Amino acid sequence: CAAPLGKYVNAVVVPAGSKTLYISGQLGADPQSQNKLAETGCDQAALCFSNIRACVEHAGMKFPEDLVKVTVFMVRDKCSLADYREAREAAMGDVQCASSLVFVESLATPEMAIEI
Repeated sequence: CAAPLGKYVNAVVVPAGSKTLYISGQLGADPQSQNKLAETGCDQAALCFSNIRACVEHAGMKFPEDLVKVTVFMVRDKCSLADYREAREAAMGDVQCASSLVFVESLATPEMAIEI
């Protein structure tokens, strides 16, 4: 495998018998404010990770240690790679998982900048 271009790994082995959790794409919305989307791409990215953390911990698992793979969809004009990397670093620190990132023209609503 070629070396990763960022803070992720090319492959992850999940031990047999491990607990598995599948999470739908999380938005940059705050559940405390009736799921209102954050104003900026950076803030939306941070809320995506916060929502992922809540899902993982609700399932009795550890965030970010138990993450195996994330898939990220970002609208280029609304969320920069730097914004995403800043939010990921704040949420995950040095923990790395497999990762895919795709820039898209738009997401489900015009206000959405990122979905993880």
